[in-house]
Amino acid sequence: MASVLVAFVGCADASSESPPDGLESSSSGQACESSFEGSAELVEIAVAVRGNAGPMLAWGEQQGCFAEHGLTVTVTEVSDDAAGVAGLVSQSWDVISFTPFAMVQAIANSGVELTTLAPWYGYTEEELARAREEPLFEGTLLLNMAVVTMDTEVSSWADLDGGVVAVGSAGGVGEAAVQAAIKQSAGEDAEASIMALPPADAMSALERGDIAAAVLTGLRAVQAIEAGARVIGYPGAFFYEEGPANIFVTHEKIVSSSPELLDFQDAIISVNRLLNSGAHEGSFRQVITADFGYSEDVADEIIGLRLDTVPLGIEGFTYLVPKMKAQGMIRSDFELSPQMFLAR
Repeated sequence: MASVLVAFVGCADASSESPPDGLESSSSGQACESSFEGSAELVEIAVAVRGNAGPMLAWGEQQGCFAEHGLTVTVTEVSDDAAGVAGLVSQSWDVISFTPFAMVQAIANSGVELTTLAPWYGYTEEELARAREEPLFEGTLLLNMAVVTMDTEVSSWADLDGGVVAVGSAGGVGEAAVQAAIKQSAGEDAEASIMALPPADAMSALERGDIAAAVLTGLRAVQAIEAGARVIGYPGAFFYEEGPANIFVTHEKIVSSSPELLDFQDAIISVNRLLNSGAHEGSFRQVITADFGYSEDVADEIIGLRLDTVPLGIEGFTYLVPKMKAQGMIRSDFELSPQMFLAR
């Protein structure tokens, strides 16, 4: 299985930042204070990630926030959810970044014994409501967006009924969200044909007229708009409900043999609180742009995430089950259980 090891290099200087009251930097100039003198005393946690989880983990490592909890973190980038789950089952790594949708789908359809470990970020009802209203784009992305060409007659979700829409991967939350948006606009019998295409191929297909719309995220979405694409809307706003959007997940057998994973949960919550404070934007931006090579636009998007700071519970996942069953994406007899949610 091909993967790329992400090196946590350098140590951003947080001493020049002015934290708000109650969030002072440690005496070492880092955001967190560690009592561990050597790396030999730290327990290594191997994390596999997709998307933009790497910078947050790297910042926490550099700032001593994992060491403060007796841990050190190594990160591997994986290409898709299947690779992440396979590595978790084989214990190639201890934790993966995942979506609640993908977790429910993997447990329901594959029987893999996953359990939530720590929050990453989520959506509020206010954020979701904003993504359903005009203007849809004022220079800031709200969620993954669906775009069409400027000269198309498609002007709403209803116009995509019977059309072809490109998403990053078929059978996942992108497809479910597109179908939900179309059904809410054109009726329960309405649906689109879904085509799985990488972003660059999706834009080429859109320009040729092979597809009616493409769902894009991050810099790709901004670039498409700058090139003249028109925003139809944010499909996730019609599928997601208030709660977690991206999370950290482990396997039940890893939990039973690695009690220090609860320390990972504590460390993530600590990192999220620090980054939410806004007091460490300078050092976090440095990690995103210098260490990971992302553009300032992507850095703005990552820094703008509202990170979750409470352990995950079953209540944030219950809405997914009937929605996924209705689209035939999980088996009809599946139910969530408390064992799927790890907390102190």
